[in-house]
Amino acid sequence: MLKYRGRRKELQGYIQKNEKYFSSVDAETYQALCSFLNMENGIKEVEAMQKEERVNMCQALEEWYQDALKEGREAGLAEGRESGVALAKKVFRLSAEGCTEAEIAAETGISPDEVQKILK
Repeated sequence: MLKYRGRRKELQGYIQKNEKYFSSVDAETYQALCSFLNMENGIKEVEAMQKEERVNMCQALEEWYQDALKEGREAGLAEGRESGVALAKKVFRLSAEGCTEAEIAAETGISPDEVQKILK
């Protein structure tokens, strides 16, 4: 598994090929895999588990992947909002300085139509 670290698709393929093993791993193995894969939620779950409990690692990895997607989307949205606010401020500043919509568009890298939408 070490050679698949950081390569999600290949790791998923490896786990699917070895589904019989990964569908029921013990708590210690699960903890080691979570640590290796930086699965913080999984590490927290292990703390509440009994040593003899079994975990479906295939399902755990899918949940981890979905959590990572959600976090990525949220980070992307936050970054997009920040960029949009900064762009709008720049458009308003340039407009207040007397720049034309065409000049603002050229300066900001957006179309004149987008400049108009921001200014309205």
